[in-house]
Amino acid sequence: MRRTLQLAEVLKNGDPRVLLQLDVAKDTLLTVAQPTRTLETLQLYTGLNTEDIRKDLSEKARILKWMVKQNITDVHQIGVLMAKYYSGQLLVDDVIKA
Repeated sequence: MRRTLQLAEVLKNGDPRVLLQLDVAKDTLLTVAQPTRTLETLQLYTGLNTEDIRKDLSEKARILKWMVKQNITDVHQIGVLMAKYYSGQLLVDDVIKA
């Protein structure tokens, strides 16, 4: 099994900024810093503000957690769900309640 040890962003000056760090004892990723550069880039290319980006990410996390609970692992099934989600045919609240 593979583990993600860290997730980082690269700041404008080129320095890395660790955002998530693996806690080996608990086998969980811990938040060690909030993203700044990543949010700036997302705002630039999406036109969304920080709050809207966080809401969007939260919605996507809900879908992923639901997929895990439903044991959806087939790449075709995932593709169908993603296509429906991005075309507006799949609403998060409808999926989560089902």
